[in-house]
Amino acid sequence: MKIRTQTLFVLVTGMALCALAVYFFLLGSNPSDIQFLLKNTQTDVRPIKLGKIFRTALESPIPGQWTVRTQIPSSASLRFGYGLPSIPENKKPPGVVFRILYHNGQQNQTIFEQTLSEYGKWKEAEVNLIENPPKKGRTQGSKLIFETQMLSSANQEPLTKLRAFWADPLLIDSDRPPQDRPNIILVSIDTLRADHLHCYGYHRKDISPFMDSLAEKGILFEQAISQCPWTTPSHASIFTGLYPSSHGVNQTIFLLLRARSSRKINVTYQGLDPNIPTIASQFREKNYVTQGFCGGGTVSGDIGFAH
Repeated sequence: MKIRTQTLFVLVTGMALCALAVYFFLLGSNPSDIQFLLKNTQTDVRPIKLGKIFRTALESPIPGQWTVRTQIPSSASLRFGYGLPSIPENKKPPGVVFRILYHNGQQNQTIFEQTLSEYGKWKEAEVNLIENPPKKGRTQGSKLIFETQMLSSANQEPLTKLRAFWADPLLIDSDRPPQDRPNIILVSIDTLRADHLHCYGYHRKDISPFMDSLAEKGILFEQAISQCPWTTPSHASIFTGLYPSSHGVNQTIFLLLRARSSRKINVTYQGLDPNIPTIASQFREKNYVTQGFCGGGTVSGDIGFAH
């Protein structure tokens, strides 16, 4: 997988007077040499949270099987995540087998097999198909088969509702030259006052040297109008290009805090509709890898920002 050095930074600052939070959104990276296998399936794909991490994943019954037709390049690797949801200790089965088969039109070959007995946490894996290539017979009709199977136990009651997850399997072609497209990073510094940055006229030159250099080399917007005076709906507008009245994330922060309270309060907060396209989902449609790293609860996956 080739790493590109050409990167476009987009920096957003806020004007509120409260604690500082920084959000990093990798909107695009290494676009040309990757196949998103989840794009080739009609099965429901959605953000799944295990632990504190959301991943775009496919939900599979146990036992279950998911098949995707693809042509494997001669110099490729398969990168993916897998995991099991959190369940009560007394109901945990002895383990679940995750297996990937390559079918060349004539026979199956196992290229990955792992038994997982840890719940509520993502596991990462990569199969180097260069060192362990599928057997000859790669044709246009070849396919990858993702399987899950329960380990048997005489004392274990069947768990019909237990599900397994395959997270964002990527087929990476290391020989394919990258296209001339940049990586794109959106950095949002929430509650940072623009009038305390030197590039916006603040008298101290040592307060924000890196952001000042970005402003000098790039484009500095001297007039920018937020669509809402607080974080969550403002970021929803940044990601969707819609007014809060259109994307629907327009309730107050106090309602969000009450919905997250440990008290038994019957309050729900309307997050971002997963059916509304975002800049991240649009980049994924163009074969960009997208990720988000968020340090604040007002822009998080459980209120719709995972997509």
